[in-house]
Amino acid sequence: MVANRSRRGGNEGPPGPRIALLLETPRPPPRTLLQAGSGYALVMSDTHDFDLLVIGSGPAGQSAAIQASKLHKRVAMIEKRRRVGGVCTFTGTIPSKTLREAIISSVGGNADDEYGIRRRPEMADLIARVDAVIASETRVVRNSLARNDITVLEGEASFVDSHRVAITNDAGTRAVTAENIMVACGTNAAAPPTGPSDGRLIMTSDDVLKMKNLPSNLAVVGGG
Repeated sequence: MVANRSRRGGNEGPPGPRIALLLETPRPPPRTLLQAGSGYALVMSDTHDFDLLVIGSGPAGQSAAIQASKLHKRVAMIEKRRRVGGVCTFTGTIPSKTLREAIISSVGGNADDEYGIRRRPEMADLIARVDAVIASETRVVRNSLARNDITVLEGEASFVDSHRVAITNDAGTRAVTAENIMVACGTNAAAPPTGPSDGRLIMTSDDVLKMKNLPSNLAVVGGG
C-alpha cells in the first residue's frame, strides 16, 4: 500500500514524499526439502518410519542426512560396516592421504629411532598410523550424526519395494520404510586394464592397505 503525505489544512500543497508500507503475509511452514541441483523434493510423510532413508554413510550421504535433519525431517542412515564413514574414510581419501603423509614423514627428518639411526619403515607401522586416523575420523562422523538426531542402522540394505528396505545383519533381517530413499553407497576401485587384481602382483588402491610387507619396487598407474 502506498500513501501520500499532505500538509495539514484545507488545500493540499505539492505532493510530499511517497511512503511505502510493505504488508507481509506469513508463509506456512515448508513441507518439502528442495535438493540443490537435483530437481527433486523431499516429501514429509506420516505413514512411513522416516522421511528420508540414506543408504551409505560417506560424505554424500552425511551431507544429505544432516541437511534433511536440520529441516526437521526424520532421517535414518544404513551402513553395512560396523563403522560409519564410507569409502572415503576406509579405503579412499583419508587412508590414501594418511599413508602418503606417513611415508613422507618416515623418509624425512623424523624417521630416526631413539639412537638417531635411520631405519626403513615397516608396513605395520604405516598401517597403524592409517588405522589411528580412520578411528578418529569415524568418531567425528558418528558424533556429527548423533548431534543431528540421525538414526544409524547397521546392516546390508536391499530394496523390498519403492518405499521399503530390508536390513540384514548378524541379528537377522528387519524392514524399515521411508517416503524418500537416497542411494549413496560409494564406488569400487577400478579394475586394472589387464584384468582383475590378484592382490599380490596386480593391486588396486584398496589392496595396498592390505599389504603385509613393503615391496622393493612399485609401479603406479594413474596420478590421482
